[in-house]
Amino acid sequence: MKREVKRVIYFNSGAVGEFLMTLFFMMNIKSDPASDSPEFIVFVQKNKGVLIELAELFFPSVKIIIINKRDFIHGGFSILRYMFSKNCIVTQMTFGQERTIVKVLAHLMALRSGSVYIGCNDGVKVNKYLYSRFFNFNPDILFYETMNEIVKELGFIPHISFPYFKRVKDLSKTEQIILEKYVLKENNYLVLHPFAANSHRSFPARRWNDIINSVLNEHSDIKIVVTGAPSDDSFARDILSGINDERIVNLVGVLSMDELVSVIKQASLFIGVDSGITHLAGVLQKKSVVIGNYSNPCWLPVYNKQAVILLNRDRCVCSGRKTGDCFVLDGGNKYYRCMMDIKDENILNSIHRVL
Repeated sequence: MKREVKRVIYFNSGAVGEFLMTLFFMMNIKSDPASDSPEFIVFVQKNKGVLIELAELFFPSVKIIIINKRDFIHGGFSILRYMFSKNCIVTQMTFGQERTIVKVLAHLMALRSGSVYIGCNDGVKVNKYLYSRFFNFNPDILFYETMNEIVKELGFIPHISFPYFKRVKDLSKTEQIILEKYVLKENNYLVLHPFAANSHRSFPARRWNDIINSVLNEHSDIKIVVTGAPSDDSFARDILSGINDERIVNLVGVLSMDELVSVIKQASLFIGVDSGITHLAGVLQKKSVVIGNYSNPCWLPVYNKQAVILLNRDRCVCSGRKTGDCFVLDGGNKYYRCMMDIKDENILNSIHRVL
């Protein structure tokens, strides 16, 4: 029996990892023969250009609309236009509380009979006046499994068990250009993406410097491609300080999303931390060494069957809900203790085993 819904709408912060899980959620709805090919829309607060590039690679049928203080008028008109059709609406599953304005906007698009709005049960009293249904977000369940539970809550049957994205956009030409431009050979370099949205989810620069030097010393025939956003440039320079080796290819701030995916795909190994780009490598099922933490373990990319995820719980006091004073100070900056306690030896052994 067809599920007659005009649109499936998801409100998302715009973070890369969250957006990839949103695409997974929407792919699963589309995979259900009963879905009747609804329109897929994601409202985001930031990163529209980057997210459009990702969508074009993996799920081009999704429409991305930015709504924030600067672009409220355009996003607001879209909401008014969608108020008069049957919609399935989901707002972000979060450890904290979703903003009331987001809940109200979602509620407006669920006013038509037959629409449904599922919101995270974040303990706010006003929710009972806005949500059609409550969803109890359980951080003890892997986040991608939570996405499948929401698919079921909406009345669809998920047919994709874990995130494994196949590109629908041909990047063969881009891949060849990347190899030639940066003098790389397929499966003869590794990608290092040591950056995250917060510095406490990475290492101090000197530790990355030591790890890079050790890899270069142990593997004389392999290159290391360092990737990151333009905002990561200063930290990248600190990480690479004193390393004068032609096998280092610094591509921080210079790659489009198409190019980044091409670089990751053709590498022999991806090395990353708790970041959206690590999830990008994850949905590509790329061989990875992930330096993780226990702040929010439901977000660990365990769905990547080719990932080695390194953690250290010995002194960890994380709650698993982005709370707990699990920090150590180094150079005036905070870092997760459960990450800093991972020994360089374990990281290097994991890299060597994969290579």
